[in-house]
Formats: sequence, C-alpha cells, structure tokens
Amino acid sequence: MIDATGPDPISAKVVDSLSSCGKSVTTLSTTMHGDFSDFYPRPAVVTWSNGTGYVTTKSNSKAILGLGWYSGHEPKNPLRVFEQYCRCLRVDVPDKENVRVGREPTQDSRDFEECVFEIEGCDVRLSGDACGLINGINNFGNVRASL
Repeated sequence: MIDATGPDPISAKVVDSLSSCGKSVTTLSTTMHGDFSDFYPRPAVVTWSNGTGYVTTKSNSKAILGLGWYSGHEPKNPLRVFEQYCRCLRVDVPDKENVRVGREPTQDSRDFEECVFEIEGCDVRLSGDACGLINGINNFGNVRASL
C-alpha cells in the first residue's frame, strides 16, 4: 500500500512506531477565484514577510494560495499577514472561515527508515510529502516538484 496523504499520513494512526513529521512549515491557505493567468499552469513560490508563499493554479481563474513560516519565524498575527499577502497578489481577501491552517513538510522531515512498515501483513510505503520527499529548491511536494 502506498500512503501519500501528507506530513501526517493516515497509516500513522494505526502504528505506534511512526513519529510525527519533525521538520515542517505552518501554513495558512485558501482556494481563490480571480485572475491567475500570470501563474498558470506552473506553481509559483515567493519569499514574503519572513515566510514562503505559494500559488498553485488549477486554471487561469482558480488557485490555491498559501503562506507558511518555519518554526520560530511565525508572525504574531499570521492571518493579518496572509491578508496582506493576498492584497499584494491583487486578489480578494478570503473570509476568515475559508482560510485553512495546515503543515507542509520540509526536506528530510522524516527518517527514510520510518517510511516502510507493515500493518496486519500489508507492506506500507510512505511517499511524497508523507516521507519528506520534496523538491529541495522550491519545497513543493513530489507531484509539484516534477512539473
């Protein structure tokens, strides 16, 4: 079985031997509608306000915007900084309830020895973000790193 369900893989809930993703970036993100033709079809990564921002386009008019900070570099009011980031990109500021808080792994966030284990006789392999296998240049996960 391949588990590519992110930095906190679903299979980890079944086994006790899998540690939490050690290195990660706390993120705020939202799905937005607007003019993203300058970014489509490639994702963009920008350094902004001690953080890393990203735009992952789904079409010319739809994208996921995110902004993340490494541990120790989070702003006092991350939502306000995220709103400023949206204004900088000239898109509408999302309603607070549409902004998601999450985590993105960083390179080598999980020891590869933990990425292979067994659940009730089934071999499990972590992949992509679940094992910290990301592009070291832009910090995007496996699929985005291959674009």
